[in-house]
This record gives sequence, structure tokens and C-alpha cells, in this order.
Amino acid sequence: MPTARTPNHNVSLGAEEINCLVYNYLMDSGFEHAAFVLRAESPLGASPFAKAYVKRGLLVELLAKALLYTEVEAHWKDGAAFPVTCKAPFSLLKKHVCSSVAKQRPNGATGDAPPSRQDPPPVLNGVNGTHEAPKRKASQQQIPEDRSGKRARVDADLPPPQAKPPAATAKPAPIVVPAPAPAAAVVTVNGKEHLTQTPIPPKPTPPKQPVFRQLRGHQGVVYCSSWNLAEPRTFATGSQDGTIRIWDVPPHSDQPVTCLRTLKEDPAPAPADAVTTGEEPKHDIICLDFNRYGTLIAGGSFDHYLRVWKKDGTLGFSHKNHTAPIFNVKFSPSGLFLLTASLDGTAAIFDVRAKKLVREYQYHEGSCLDIDWFDEDTFVSCGSDHKINVFTRVSTVPFRIYRGHDEDVSQVKFCANRKLMASCSDDRTARVWSTRDFKSAASAESVAILRGHEDSVTSLNWIPTRDGKDQTIIATASFDDTARLWDAVTGNCLHVIRGHAHKCYTATFSPDGLYLSTGGGDSTVRITSVKTGKLLFQHKFERSEGAVYDVSWRRTPEGEIRMAACIDSTVALFDVLKLQLPPS
Repeated sequence: MPTARTPNHNVSLGAEEINCLVYNYLMDSGFEHAAFVLRAESPLGASPFAKAYVKRGLLVELLAKALLYTEVEAHWKDGAAFPVTCKAPFSLLKKHVCSSVAKQRPNGATGDAPPSRQDPPPVLNGVNGTHEAPKRKASQQQIPEDRSGKRARVDADLPPPQAKPPAATAKPAPIVVPAPAPAAAVVTVNGKEHLTQTPIPPKPTPPKQPVFRQLRGHQGVVYCSSWNLAEPRTFATGSQDGTIRIWDVPPHSDQPVTCLRTLKEDPAPAPADAVTTGEEPKHDIICLDFNRYGTLIAGGSFDHYLRVWKKDGTLGFSHKNHTAPIFNVKFSPSGLFLLTASLDGTAAIFDVRAKKLVREYQYHEGSCLDIDWFDEDTFVSCGSDHKINVFTRVSTVPFRIYRGHDEDVSQVKFCANRKLMASCSDDRTARVWSTRDFKSAASAESVAILRGHEDSVTSLNWIPTRDGKDQTIIATASFDDTARLWDAVTGNCLHVIRGHAHKCYTATFSPDGLYLSTGGGDSTVRITSVKTGKLLFQHKFERSEGAVYDVSWRRTPEGEIRMAACIDSTVALFDVLKLQLPPS
């Protein structure tokens, strides 16, 4: 929008100021999503008014002043007194009809009322379009007959007045409003600025910046993603099509994201005595994990195989120890061992260098759903038998068992300092456990029980360490369409994150712990303030009917923050800083 200027007044009005006023009005009115859409799609964030203080209700105050000016403009009649009897309202969108004028119309006449005979308005150049013909004639009789000049010439051009009955009132001539003059432009000639009435050409509308980059290539639903710990611009995705794709994200958002390589092993031939069902075997990649050096990536598959790939895309080794789909894989802190969890009820440890199975832990009655390392020698597993088992690498018998959940335990995770452990379950709760006597055989009691969800709690995450300080906040996602933020020590629910129209599958924190992202079965990804619990951003993938199963974050050395959301057979990569999220 160009800046409008008048030749006689130092007045300017620009799109940036208007956007700033509208943005603050929307925020004051509670339309936060609309406000942030405006901020994202306009150059407001880069304008000098982005951080300007705007008092509450300023836009309404300015519009009220505009109405007062409209009143003056409507009632001003060349210096005549204002009609104090006007009771007609003024509106920003409707034309004002003065009630005092309507009352002065005699005998049902229409149009503007004529001025009073006792106080005739001044005549300009002998022509007054608002006068009755008899009044114009009276004013002409006051002019000497021998007077020459502009006044006489104008009067001579007028038609002779027509006599009218005294009781009749002439309809006034319509008032012609001149067209507004074109906006003035400043032109520099020989070093001097001059005003010209040449219309200012409008500024070209900048192209709308995409909210995210969509990465295509997978031929099936993308279930999981994992960022390389050593190379922050590299991440991997696993899909229903049985492939792992490694993506390279350039430092600048205007550069394309490239797929470095696609990892896929030809499926092993079925045994000769295998029973055929007529269905093709499934090879979905369900889980991924990079080692700490970023040189290896492990993937667990629906076809029961564990596969470990090298950085150059060659297969390090594959192993089919499990007899059911592998639900999770995790490298040990040193990267020397690899831990797996399978629906066959077992956990297993593999020696990465030797490329072989070290030990199998079959102690769950049903499925083993998740695992996590406590340190290099100790790990936990949880399952459909409602228990959390604690093992060492050298023993297949758990030396400690955590009990308390009444249904399947879906996930278990340690906080950053390993002092607390959290678990979530289909019993609609999450629990926090102390690890103070973790390696003893003493009975374990939960520190806090997190109650409030109305359906299965399917995933949880701990908030990252911030500024070297440990934090005790947990995020949970549930099939009740919500996510929740909890104080892990007191068990208090800090915020309930509503808005998803279908099951909430994932809730993950940003690297700085300021924001929480959620993805659900409604094809929507949402970002919420951890501090206030308010929605800051959401995007609905309109052309999708799938779910957002996984969202992962990564901060680059340059300070960029990337967020990858798995939706259908694609990955939506958001440059979070460009979303212009407010400080939390």
C-alpha cells in the first residue's frame, strides 16, 4: 500500500502503521490466530513499528475520532452554525442522513432543506446552486446594470428566473462532489524536490512466503523422524514404504532441501515352508535412532528386522532375532550397544562393532512397547503387562519392577539428569518415579500420578535442560484429542492444550523449552507457549486426510530452529524463526 500525502499537509499513512494497529486490535480482542497470520503474511515483523508500544484500544479510539470528523464534515455549511437538533447516528460504513434536514422538508419535499430566508448564505460569483430561483433574482437586482466583468458575464449566462407560486418550494439543485485529486508524488528535478499530481504507482505486492517446505519422495505414510546429533542439518525419516530417507537441510530457507540417499534393503525371501496369506509382507519403518557420532542410523521394521546403516548409505548389518514388529531402537550413550523393543514381548541388546546379538530379555507377558537407557549398563522396558522392568546388560532377570499402572504402559523415559523417570499408560494416567534407589531391590513407589486425561495417554516427553538448569515439566499426548503440561514433582496440571479435532499423537518440546508442538489425527500441527499454554501457531494440511504422527525439532549452529512434521507420505519442514512466534 503506497503512502498517501497531500500537498498542503505533512500527513502520511502507511500500510505498516495500519497493520500494526489491526494486529494489536486483534490481540486485544482475543483473535490470536488471526493476529499471528497477519503478522506472518505482512512485513510487520521487519517494520519499524514491530516493537512500538500501542496502547490498548488505540484503533477504536482513532476510529471514534474519525466519526467526529465525519460529523463536522456532514454538518459544516460554509460557516453556518451546526444543527444541534440532529439526532441521526453516525456510522463508519453508512452514509449519514441528518435528522434536522429531514424535519425542515415542507410538504413531503425531498432533498436538502433550503437555507433560512432571514439568514441567507453568501453568494459566490453570483452563482449558488443551493438557492431558490427567486433568491437568485433578488441578489441580481443589487448589482448595477452598467457593471462589467466576471460577475456580470456569469450572470448573463444564467437562465432567466422563473416565477413560481408563493406556496411552492423549488427543489434544490444536486450538489456535485468533485472527484478526489490524485495523490501527490515528490519528483526530484535538478536536485530539487517538486510536488506533482501524477498518481503514485502502487508498490508491488511481495510474493507470499510459504509457511513450510514440503519434502516428497516416500511412497507411503511417514511414521517417524530423527535428527543427526552430530550434523544438525541432517535428519532421517522412516516410512510405510520400507525406506529410510536422509535429508540435507541447507542453512538458508531459500535453498532446496535435498535427499542425500534412500536406504532400503531388499526383503529377504520367505521360507519355503512359510504359510502364505495372500497379503504382501509389510516392511514399515516404525522407529529410527542415530548414534551419538552421527555415523550410524538404526531402524526397526514391521518385518521383524533390525537394520543398521552407515553414513555413506551402505548397510552395516541386519538381524532378525525378533518374531514380531520392532517398536523402538536406541543406541547406548557410548554408541557401542543397540537396544530394541518388540511386540514379541522381548527386549534385546546388540553389539554394534561385533554386529551380533548380545542378550535377549524375555520377561514381559505380552508385548514390549518401549525401552530407555539409564546408563551404559542399565536400561528399563515397559509393556502390555502393566509393568516397568529394570535390567542390567549382564542379567536377563529384572532386579527391580515398577508397578502401579492398570493398563498397557506405552512409553517410559528418563529426565536429563536421570533423577526421575516417567511413564504413560492406557489407564489414562502418567506416573513419575524416583530413581534415587534405582539400582537397589527396594520396592518402587511413584512420586506423582498425573491424572486428568479422558483416554489413553500414548506418548510423553521431558522438557529440555535450559541454561544448564534442570526443569521438571512433562508433556503428554492422549487419544482424548488433548495434550497436557505437568509439574513432574507436584503432579499438578499446568495447562490443558485443546484444539485438535481428533486423537493427539505427539507432543514435543522445542530445543529451548519455550514451545510445545503437537500433532494429531486432524492433519494439524500446533505450537503452544509452554509458559502460558496459549496457541501461537497452527497449520492445517488442507489436502491431507492423514495424521501427523511425529514432530521433531533441531537447532542449528547458526541459531536456526527447524521443525519436521510427518504428514501422509511427506515431511513438512518449518523454519520456526520465520513464523515470528512471540517470546514466551
